[in-house]
Amino acid sequence: MSESDAVMVCIVCRNVLDVEWTDDGARYIHTLMDAIQDLDHEPVPIDAPSGFRGGRCDFCSDGVPAFVLPARDFMYPDDRSQGSRGDWAACPDCATLISRNQWSQLIERVAAAHGRRTGSPLRPEARTQIRIRYRALRKNISGPLREIPPLR
Repeated sequence: MSESDAVMVCIVCRNVLDVEWTDDGARYIHTLMDAIQDLDHEPVPIDAPSGFRGGRCDFCSDGVPAFVLPARDFMYPDDRSQGSRGDWAACPDCATLISRNQWSQLIERVAAAHGRRTGSPLRPEARTQIRIRYRALRKNISGPLREIPPLR
């Protein structure tokens, strides 16, 4: 497994971590969705255990992932120190919007989920950031959505 294929999770909260690239190399950070929830700890990265199926939807952060959207690694255009590594997980509702190419509706779903989770609306600058990053993701999709097989 190459470094770009590795899934890193925080041993404290068990959430999947994002990578931030610095002059010193990769640094693992909580996702934007985790950070807005004011976590009470810094990330403590470990390799995800074999067969890891935890986490949550990479889009709405509410749903349980049921699909994988294959994607190439890419840097975020709005912050070149951060990027996306590997595939994105999607819950059934987000996967439906993606499969229908309804990215604007997907952003509305993400904003609504944020409001439910935090009790406050998604800030306009955060909505813009999501739009920019999803546009970059669309350019780097490397295959069709695939269903995650259930554990037996």
